[in-house]
Amino acid sequence: MEKKEPKIKIYVSCHKESYIPDNKLLYPIQVGTALAEKKLQGMLYDNEGDNISAKNKQYCELTAQYWAWKNDRDADYYGFMHYRRYFSFSPVVLKEDIYDDGNGKIRDGIVYNYINKESLKKLCFNETLMVQTIKEYDMIVPSIWHSGETMYEQYNNWDDAVIEDFDLIIEIIYKKYPKYIPYLKKYINGMEGHLYNMFIMKKDIFNEYCEWLFDILFEAEKRIDISDRNIEKSRAIAYLGERLLDIFYLYKKDNEDVKCCELQRALFLNSDVIQVMYPMQKQNNIPVILSSNNYYAPYLSVTIQSILENSTINNYYDILVLHTDISEENRRKISMQSKNYNNVSIRFINVSGFIDNYNFYIHMHFTSETYYRLLIPDLLKEYHKVIYLDCDLVVNEDIANLYKINIDGYLLAGTRDADVAGLYNRKDIPRKNYMEKELGLKKPYDYFQAGVVLFNIQEFRKKFKVQDLLEAAGSKNWEFVDQDLLNVYCQGKVKFIDMSWNVLINWMDSNWSRIRTIKYGPANVVEEYFKARINPKIVHYAGYVKPWENTECDMADFFWKYARKSIFYEVILSRIKIKNEVINVPQIQSNVEEMAQKVDNQGIRIKGIDDTIYVDGIMVKAINKFNKKYPIGSKKRDRLRKIVKKFIR
Repeated sequence: MEKKEPKIKIYVSCHKESYIPDNKLLYPIQVGTALAEKKLQGMLYDNEGDNISAKNKQYCELTAQYWAWKNDRDADYYGFMHYRRYFSFSPVVLKEDIYDDGNGKIRDGIVYNYINKESLKKLCFNETLMVQTIKEYDMIVPSIWHSGETMYEQYNNWDDAVIEDFDLIIEIIYKKYPKYIPYLKKYINGMEGHLYNMFIMKKDIFNEYCEWLFDILFEAEKRIDISDRNIEKSRAIAYLGERLLDIFYLYKKDNEDVKCCELQRALFLNSDVIQVMYPMQKQNNIPVILSSNNYYAPYLSVTIQSILENSTINNYYDILVLHTDISEENRRKISMQSKNYNNVSIRFINVSGFIDNYNFYIHMHFTSETYYRLLIPDLLKEYHKVIYLDCDLVVNEDIANLYKINIDGYLLAGTRDADVAGLYNRKDIPRKNYMEKELGLKKPYDYFQAGVVLFNIQEFRKKFKVQDLLEAAGSKNWEFVDQDLLNVYCQGKVKFIDMSWNVLINWMDSNWSRIRTIKYGPANVVEEYFKARINPKIVHYAGYVKPWENTECDMADFFWKYARKSIFYEVILSRIKIKNEVINVPQIQSNVEEMAQKVDNQGIRIKGIDDTIYVDGIMVKAINKFNKKYPIGSKKRDRLRKIVKKFIR
C-alpha cells in the first residue's frame, strides 16, 4: 500500500498585502488582525477562535503561531515563515549576501530584490521538492547566523533590547524547566543562532514547543513593564521567543531521536502584490497608461493635468502609472489631482517584479521607464485596448477621442515619425542602413513614434508573449530603444492616425534643428507635420530639449499653461532656479550649466541620468582639459557640438 503524503501547513505571517505564491503548502495569515483597520483579502485571521491577536505589538508573528496551535489540529507538519522571508529548498547551496536588515543590524542570507517566479524557481520553491525535503525531517530551522559575540552579549549590546528581559527568561527556565538549563547555557555562551522565528516541525514537536514557549512568555509578560518603552523595546516578547526557539532546538537535537535540518533563508526586499488591474468602469472607460520615475513625477503631473483639463463628463478617465520608485508622497500628491473630478481615477502599478531580471540598453536622453510599456499586455489583461503616453508631453484635446478610434485588426495605432523619416534620408547619418539592415523594415517611412500609442491588447496577446518582448528588448542595443523594437514587431499591423495626435517639438541651436531634419523626409510626411503644428492635439517634447529646462523652447507655452495648475509647479520652478545658479566648481560653469542642474554643493544632475553626480578634482581636471582642447565659443567646439547633435533626438 502506497504511503500517504503528510499534510503540511506553512503559515506565512503578513501584516500588509503581500505577494503569496500559488502553492498549496502555504497559508497566509494576517497577524494583529484585532488591531488592524481592515482585514486583508484571501488570508486567515489571527483574531478568530482562541487567540492573542490584540497582543501583536508585543508578540509580533507569534500571534499567528499561537493561533495555529490553538485552532488548527489537522496537519502533520506546521511551519512558519514571513511575507518577505522564506526557506530555500534548493539542493545546492545558493550564494549569500551581507545586508542591512533595515534596523541597523548586519545579516547574511540569500537576497532577492523581488519575490517573483524567477526568484522562487532558484529557491526550488515548488510543492514536490518541498514535500520531499520536509517529510525527511522532524524539525527544520534556518541556517546558522554567526553573531561574532556570545548570544547573551549580542542581546545586551542590542539597542532595541533590554537585557533584564533576557535575565528574566533565564530565571523562569531555571525555576520551571531545569532540564533545559544545559542548553540555555550553551546558547547564551555560544555565538550562533537561528533567526526570525522560522521553523517547520512535526505536529507532536510543534505542540510540545508551543506548550513550553507560551508558558514561559506569558509568565515573562506579567513581569515586564513596557509602559514607558519605545516601539522596538515593546517587542521584547517576540525577541525572547526568537531565542527560546534556539534553546528548544538545542534540547531536541541532543536529547531525542529527532532528525533536524537547517535550510538557507532568503530575504525579498520587495514583496508587494503583483496587481491585477481591472477597468474602473464598464461603460465609457478611457484607460491611459503612463510610465515615470520619481524624478520625473512633477512632469508626469503636468501631463495628467492636461488630460484632466480636457476631459468631458461623459467619459471616465482610468489613469494608470507604471513605475518602480515613485515615492509615497509623490504618489499622494499626484492622486490628489483627481479630487475635484468624479470621473477620474489615478492608480500606480509598481512593475519592479516584472523587470528585475532584465537589463535594458539605455543611452542618450532615454530612461529605463520607456520599456515599461512592453508590460502592458500582461499587466492589463482585463482591458481590450489602452492609450499609452510618454510623460514629456501635454494633451490639448479630450484624450477619449483618440481612444475611440477603431483599431480592429491592428496591433496598435500611432503617428508616423517625421523626424525619423528625415533621418532616414540624410546621407550624413547612417540611419538608412540601420533601418533596412538592422531593423529589417520593409517600409521605413512607416516607422511610427511610440510616445503616443493606442494599443490593441487583445491582438497583442494573441501574437506576442511579454517575456519574449522583454528578452528581445535586452538582446541588442536598439538605437531608439523599445520604439525600434515595437516598429520591428508591429510592422504591417499599424494603423496610422493624424499627426496632430503626436506633434514633436522643434529643437534648434545655432547649427541645426529638428525641422531641418524633417524636411529631408517625403513631401507628404513633411506636409502632414507642418499641418499638425497648426492645431496640435498633443505636444510632445521628445528629445533632449524640455520646456522645464529651456523655458523658451518650441511650444513651451503649452506646457506652462498646464504646469501653472500642477501641484508640483513650485518644484518645477525651483529646479529651473537651481539650474541657473552658478556651480561652484572652477571653469566648468559655461559648458556644464547647459546640461546639468545643481542639487547641492558640488552635485549636478545630468540630463538622462537619474543619480546625482558629484564633481571631484579628477572630473574638474578632465573638464578643464576638454575646455582647453575645445575652447568655449570656438569654431572647433561648435563643429563638435554639431556632430554630437546629429546623434541626439
